[in-house]
Amino acid sequence: MNSALDTVKNQLSIKELLYDPVVLCVLLGVIIGGSLHYNAEMWLEDYPPEIQQAAGPMSGEARMQRILVGIPFILILVSIPLYSNVKLKRRNKDLSFWTAFINVFLIFNIFNLFDLFVLDVWFVTLTPEAWIISGTAALMEQYNTFSFHVMESVKGALLSFVISPVFAVITTRNWHFWKS
Repeated sequence: MNSALDTVKNQLSIKELLYDPVVLCVLLGVIIGGSLHYNAEMWLEDYPPEIQQAAGPMSGEARMQRILVGIPFILILVSIPLYSNVKLKRRNKDLSFWTAFINVFLIFNIFNLFDLFVLDVWFVTLTPEAWIISGTAALMEQYNTFSFHVMESVKGALLSFVISPVFAVITTRNWHFWKS
């Protein structure tokens, strides 16, 4: 009888573990970067608190844009890890909870690291003019504070630890529509 670690090693695919997070990073990176360039205000709730306070409440237009951008964002964020586990399950004819959990956890955290070390570093070091919210240009010190982004990344890692078991349970069950 194999141990849980042996099962995980046998079921995980390094190729997919590299490919699926890259797809997630590219798609969500384009959505984030493009929408920030179009109207950074729709991301106001993701800015440091001092910037949020100086900017005031989000406009109705930005709120609607956030919803329109948020729908494909969430769909991609959920569907790629789920699909990745489904592919593993089809390839292996079965999928252990731990393999599914680790796969999703790694996918989310690779994106989390991409967000921190690519998008947030870009935000902090270059701070494109389009990403500066109207009325907050005087707060460049807050825009250039990397510690805020590190703390948000830690929250993301903790959230992925909580959410990954849900994805694992969903994808390790034998649903009739996921059978080969």
